[in-house]
Amino acid sequence: MNKDHSFSKIISLLLALSLLCVTLLSCASCNKNQDPSVPIVLPGVSSPSSPSDMSAVDPFVTPSPTPIPEYRVGTVVAGDEELVYVREERNYTCRIVGAAVNGIDFWVLDEGTLWCKVLFGEGEEGYVESKYLEIVTDTVAPEIHDAYFYMPAKEEMGQIYTRFSGKIKVVPSTYTVTEMVPESNDPGAKLVEKEVTKTRIDIYSTSNVLLAEDTTLYLKNAVIKTTPIPTPTPDVTPTTAPTATPEPSPTTDVTPTTAPTSTPTPTDTPEPTPTTPEPTPTTATSEPTPTGTSSFSQGNAGPSTVMLSARASGVPHASFFESTETVTPTPTPTPDPVEIVIRNGTIISVEGVTLDEDIDFEIGKDKGHVVTESGEVIAYEGLFFDGADVIVTAATFDRGNEQIIIEDGYILEPKLQKDNLVDVRRYTEDIQIDMLLAKDENIAGGNVYGQQICLLQRETLDKLLKAQEMFAEDGYTIIIYDAYRPYSVTCIMYDIHQNGTYVAGKRFGSIHNRGAAVDMSLIDNSTGEPIEMPSPIHTLNSTSNRSNPNMTSTARDNMNYMAEVMRKCGFTTIASEWWHFSDSESDNYLRTDHNLSEQIKIIYTS
Repeated sequence: MNKDHSFSKIISLLLALSLLCVTLLSCASCNKNQDPSVPIVLPGVSSPSSPSDMSAVDPFVTPSPTPIPEYRVGTVVAGDEELVYVREERNYTCRIVGAAVNGIDFWVLDEGTLWCKVLFGEGEEGYVESKYLEIVTDTVAPEIHDAYFYMPAKEEMGQIYTRFSGKIKVVPSTYTVTEMVPESNDPGAKLVEKEVTKTRIDIYSTSNVLLAEDTTLYLKNAVIKTTPIPTPTPDVTPTTAPTATPEPSPTTDVTPTTAPTSTPTPTDTPEPTPTTPEPTPTTATSEPTPTGTSSFSQGNAGPSTVMLSARASGVPHASFFESTETVTPTPTPTPDPVEIVIRNGTIISVEGVTLDEDIDFEIGKDKGHVVTESGEVIAYEGLFFDGADVIVTAATFDRGNEQIIIEDGYILEPKLQKDNLVDVRRYTEDIQIDMLLAKDENIAGGNVYGQQICLLQRETLDKLLKAQEMFAEDGYTIIIYDAYRPYSVTCIMYDIHQNGTYVAGKRFGSIHNRGAAVDMSLIDNSTGEPIEMPSPIHTLNSTSNRSNPNMTSTARDNMNYMAEVMRKCGFTTIASEWWHFSDSESDNYLRTDHNLSEQIKIIYTS
């Protein structure tokens, strides 16, 4: 019985094991059918490169393919010189984000019948009219293009101005030319070459800089002053009268008076009739006939009759000496100094001289004259007062085919100038830009630029890039705080501050208005921070002066180092602002007043 009982236990154990195996196989099969990615565990199988419980994918399961990305790409279709605009909203009146030319690809984010939303730049979206896009599907994302500001280049006549003392020197001179003249006075005489001496006037500054030669000076507001013109005096030197009086003519019916034995005393007796001969002095000569006018050469009065009245105004003519012995001459009045005042192109007063009238003169054609703007002649044919002071506040004069303007202490000269502003970002990524006048708080009272836009003349930028290379060698980077500044912004700033020391005046504006100046500092590349300078940028007081005695030695060294490098690269400094540098050739560029808020960035190349 014990033997049967033992056999029954063995049978029960085998049945239990069989049931367990069936259960395990059933669970594994169930897992495989529900999730093919669940690995099948094979106990007891191991490899040198994995743990003993390494799982394996069922070889009978086919994996799903990885999805291939697709992009909608719109290519701009436009004319050769046509710009396609990217706008902020789906309408024609909203702000323009930028523009692109024919052939530029955009990533199309949303398609519509009239407008498509595109990715214009890094993190910058906009809308383009659908008719300008040719859209396809691509597996490669389109490139995000760089967009830059582009300004139209131009070249035209402008002006350069030079400060001067307000006085000029008019210097008469002569020159020789060869001309064809008649060989004789006979009619039809043969023409021959002959050297002819002519007169002219040249104009100099008080520092003897030649401003123009062989010119005509047109005065609007001026004063001419010089020493009195010498009064002509007779060449007669009266001496002792003759000892005898000629006998009267026998035919005279005038009863002669008894001749005194001593020197006669003049009486009020009527003079003899014309039939009585005039006494002839033994040593005197008669008074010369006044010419009425006297010429002026370079430094000496001459005898010709061409320009000004020879006598000072108010001086009487001399009379013949009729005394028979020593005559005490009547004192000659002291002549007045010469002063000619011109206002608004007309002579308003003349003292000390009498000007000639009815001079034939054609404005704009005749040379060698000093005239008013209304055509009144002061001097002509290359003659003028020697050493006269000519104080001028408004006038013009010719220099070749150009007309030079004198205006309130400045000489304005015409010059062919250009405007070729470029986006600094287009040419370098090394220079940092932080345009302060495009921010809400600044010395202009707000955002007067409308956007971060940094423009310079192309040649000025080339000089700045050269400076950046030199600074980089020493571990520094330029940071620009201002560059091109429209003229109207300079006017706004002047109205706010009313201080020509730190803000340029309205008359001529600023070098910034020409795109040929930068306000800048330096970043220390090791710290990423601006280096110490005499004052914060755009501090409009004496602390910003280069001569500020209170700056630290570190600030002074940094300021001088920056200025030294900039000078080497073709820039100049000003005394009042340590941050300001002007292109030394700024006269080559036009002063302009571009509206920066309306400028757009354009994508030209893919």
